[in-house]
Amino acid sequence: MRFPARTLTIAAVAIFLSSIAAPAARAQAPVPLEGSVMAASDRSPIEGAAIDIYRTDIKGRYQTKTDKKGSFTYPVPQQGTFTVIVSAPGYAAGYKPGIRLSMQAPRLDFALDKGNGSRPTIEEVERFIAAGGGKEDSAAAEARRKNEEEYAKAKAEKDQFDSRKARFDAGATAMLASDYPTAITEFTAAISGLDNADPAYYGELIGVGGTNLAETHYRLGVDLFNQSLKEKDAAKKTAAKDHLMNGAKAIALSIKFTPNGQSVYAIQGKTLSLLVDKFGETDQAETGANAFLKASEVELDSKKKIEYLVQAGDVYRYGYMTDKAVSTYKMVLAADPNNLSAYYGIGLACMATGESDDAKRREIYQTAADYLKVFAEKASGDARATEVKGLLEILAKDFKIKPRPIK
Repeated sequence: MRFPARTLTIAAVAIFLSSIAAPAARAQAPVPLEGSVMAASDRSPIEGAAIDIYRTDIKGRYQTKTDKKGSFTYPVPQQGTFTVIVSAPGYAAGYKPGIRLSMQAPRLDFALDKGNGSRPTIEEVERFIAAGGGKEDSAAAEARRKNEEEYAKAKAEKDQFDSRKARFDAGATAMLASDYPTAITEFTAAISGLDNADPAYYGELIGVGGTNLAETHYRLGVDLFNQSLKEKDAAKKTAAKDHLMNGAKAIALSIKFTPNGQSVYAIQGKTLSLLVDKFGETDQAETGANAFLKASEVELDSKKKIEYLVQAGDVYRYGYMTDKAVSTYKMVLAADPNNLSAYYGIGLACMATGESDDAKRREIYQTAADYLKVFAEKASGDARATEVKGLLEILAKDFKIKPRPIK
């Protein structure tokens, strides 16, 4: 039996491809540069001290003053290198050069000695430093070292994200061109090793990347399976299974980081459904059916909600979980009494029962006959009608079971 290579359209996938943005791009809002200014002699706050913030990687200057508590705060761009100069009447100026920001600005506290109250410019401070003046004390040196370490760490993480995002983009391009092997390579590189990554930073990349990786594995697996049937090639069938298994792993990771996405559960469901139905991986039936049930829960379109319920019942049926299959199909019939797939599903699920007790098995076969009969009555022109007719004949001839009205 062949099955469709695409149940998620290229247009739908394009939504995934265009939705991701680098955290750095989302984090360009200014961050508050905060600190305090106090007298070195008695640690009393200095109100009205001038705070000159110079951006030194490019030309820029920001100004503010301290409040009654000697505190100051000013929003500055997250990127860049800054020198902060503090001055107040009756005090010697203070400064801190080489401040580089990461996700959070360092706190800057100044203790000013008595002095002439001068307000040096950035050029005067730079000349003073170049001439060997203003050597750092141990506390200032430690603060600068920590600031530089934080900046380096943040930059390294951003560089890694940018590198992974580039691999994601390459995978997206290959996926839209139906170059599935290349897409798999690139998407895998984009999300590998991120199982325990920070969701706030990598969550979207993993969620979207894992979803696209799973979809690409699914498409290639379907293509290989269909080829294996046509060519009777066992190696291609094995390769198809491997791709579906890898797709299942990718979508499980995606769900970990994006647990409420309808399309994510739909991809998990259809991937595991094929593994159960075509490769006998019945241990995956529960997870596959639950994926479709969750997709139904979050789906807003009533028709699609029912379709997902039918697919959940199908996975239970493929896994020989008769009771759960029947109860799920009955949920479908409660919402749509004319749903042919639900009548068909109940009939086939009951026909495949593994019940060993003769009386109970006969009762289950009776249920099969009841629902298959309704299907046959409603299924004019349905491709499954011939199969159902044959099953009803077997039940009548071999088991002497005739359909009864469904209560």
